[in-house]
Amino acid sequence: MFPSKKLYRLLATLGLFCIVHPSYATCIYTIDGSPWASGNNGKITITNRSSAAITKFNLSWSYSRSTLDHGWNATFPAPGAKNISVTEPKGWSINIAPGASYSLGLSVNKTGDAEVPVVSGDVCGAVAASSMAKSSLAPSSVAPSSMPKSSVAPSSRALSSAASSSPPASDWVACANEYEMCDFSGTKKVRYGAGTTWSEGVYTNQVACGNGVFGDPIQYTAKSCQVADVAWTNCAAEGGYCNFSGKKIVRFGATTLWSERAPTNQVFCDRSVFGDPAAGIFKACQTTDAISENFPQDL
Repeated sequence: MFPSKKLYRLLATLGLFCIVHPSYATCIYTIDGSPWASGNNGKITITNRSSAAITKFNLSWSYSRSTLDHGWNATFPAPGAKNISVTEPKGWSINIAPGASYSLGLSVNKTGDAEVPVVSGDVCGAVAASSMAKSSLAPSSVAPSSMPKSSVAPSSRALSSAASSSPPASDWVACANEYEMCDFSGTKKVRYGAGTTWSEGVYTNQVACGNGVFGDPIQYTAKSCQVADVAWTNCAAEGGYCNFSGKKIVRFGATTLWSERAPTNQVFCDRSVFGDPAAGIFKACQTTDAISENFPQDL
């Protein structure tokens, strides 16, 4: 059983996460392969970000235009469901070691575009309790630079008050309060803090809003998370090749509908690679120099 938010806050203050410690993971839903006219396949990847093995899970998500056809690697509800709740496969013994991933798949019947819902669940938190422990000290006595960042390299993040590349204040949109999940679509800049003092990073789809990921940019203050767009550059029209140097995040789509991949040097700008995030619209590919700290897939 997970601690309540009040207990969570108390434990954060006391630095006692090592005593009550659920296994936290990222739970990412992606389109698997190219959608077809009446359906598509999906994949949910559970990546264990904690220091304890995950042996059970209970995940849920909902569709507005799709219904379940069938699924695998988990115990799924009957076909036709829009509100999906799954658990580990009956009769299977799973063990997702720290740092390891486990994937379950499904096929859905759809009307319109393929959906990418947000997955929630008892293990979906992205911040391991042990990585948020404060060495039995109050948060105020721990310098942000000395705090573990839950597998995030401290050098890739800076206080936004000193970062010239930070978007203007009007571009930031609130996404979560402290101790909550910040959920969004695609790759975004995310900042955590309050007032004029923030810690920033780049993430894809979601990130836990807490000191365990961002450090503590402003002590003794209630904090929150906000998101803003990264900068994108056009690289190819649909049907062309997008060329660049090294590995980059590339998105394919139009307007606000995009599908992202992380290829190396070149990628074919087509539905056969990215799926079709914006059916019936001529699409294009764009690249970003931003480096996501939790991008879920590569080519």
